[in-house]
Amino acid sequence: MKYFYKIIILFFLFTFLNSCGYVPVNSQDKTNFYISEINFNGSRTINNNINLELKKYRNYKKDIKSYQIDITSAYNKVVTNKDDQGDPKNYNLIIISDIKTVSDDGKEMNKTFKRIISVSAKKTKTTEINEEKKYKKKLASLIGKDIIFFLQAIDK
Repeated sequence: MKYFYKIIILFFLFTFLNSCGYVPVNSQDKTNFYISEINFNGSRTINNNINLELKKYRNYKKDIKSYQIDITSAYNKVVTNKDDQGDPKNYNLIIISDIKTVSDDGKEMNKTFKRIISVSAKKTKTTEINEEKKYKKKLASLIGKDIIFFLQAIDK
């Protein structure tokens, strides 16, 4: 009987969410800007992952604001804790991106985005390197999303 009620509740929930007009906040259809040009400096892998997030917003759209963006990215791996032998036990992965935006009307803005994640050292270096690559990609993707939210917030 409880199973039957769960199915009914899920059915109505699904029906109401689909028919209520829900749209995610960062939906590309509702953007009021496009990126006309992006220039990158600094860490190549970080910039490539940021570019993947920004690529969706590079399409020209008539009668909306355009931005030129200069991105300078840096990546640091800082040891925060060592064991008795002096081997790293914990460390922080830090990505810092300085953004300079210039709108089509000449308005210039600068902003710095910083993402940090704490990671514990692994027994094998290959596992640690693979995990570090995964976290770098994730942090760079988050910075790309932060840039999109920043550009959306400028015009509001």
